[in-house]
Amino acid sequence: MQYFPVFIDAEHLSVLIVGAGEVGARKLELILKTPAKVTIVSPWVSDTVKLLVAEHSLALHERKFEDADIFSHNMIFVATDDPHVNQHIHDHACAHNILVNVVDNTPLCKFITPSIVDRSPIIIAMSSGGVAPVLLRYLRQKLESVIPNKVERLGRFSEKFRNAVKSRLATVTQRRYFWESVLDGDIAETVLQGNEVKADADFIQELDNFANDDHSQGEDYLVGAGPGDPELLT
Repeated sequence: MQYFPVFIDAEHLSVLIVGAGEVGARKLELILKTPAKVTIVSPWVSDTVKLLVAEHSLALHERKFEDADIFSHNMIFVATDDPHVNQHIHDHACAHNILVNVVDNTPLCKFITPSIVDRSPIIIAMSSGGVAPVLLRYLRQKLESVIPNKVERLGRFSEKFRNAVKSRLATVTQRRYFWESVLDGDIAETVLQGNEVKADADFIQELDNFANDDHSQGEDYLVGAGPGDPELLT
């Protein structure tokens, strides 16, 4: 695994984008889905970026990149059409241990942005490490076709009851079995349909039943499995 998959908390993230053409605009649109602070440096600015800057009150410096621009930023996207500038910014950022991504140039990327299925708060991110972008796009489209559009409702529903389940069910195994039964049953369908009042009531009843069920508290032991033939397990 060449790239380590990780989600970064963007609450205190400071991002620099060098280049404000359509490529830079795509990265800007993605970052603006997060609470990250964004600064753009570019001598030429596309209409798309101008609109986003005005809409979100972003810091924009309409000039060429300067070496001092990288400081105070945690992450840099480079989206210029000048390979010499791209290489220089990459080298300069690496020398100061700042994560840098030269767009569409994998060898000059210390991190890469994945292909994303966004059903916030549920986010599915995939990557081919830059070796099979068409396959990755195909897989993302497949996932988007099978994941319900309203699956974010399930995410927020799960968040709402997470602490309640944790307080009622003592072990990780119990909680996993319980959540699996909920997500694979009628309660999940009710949530997806938007009937939150009924879903809440059904969930609380299901949690009470599960917590009071002696079987949910038990443990299974396998003793004397013989020669290991799975047909002997009953």
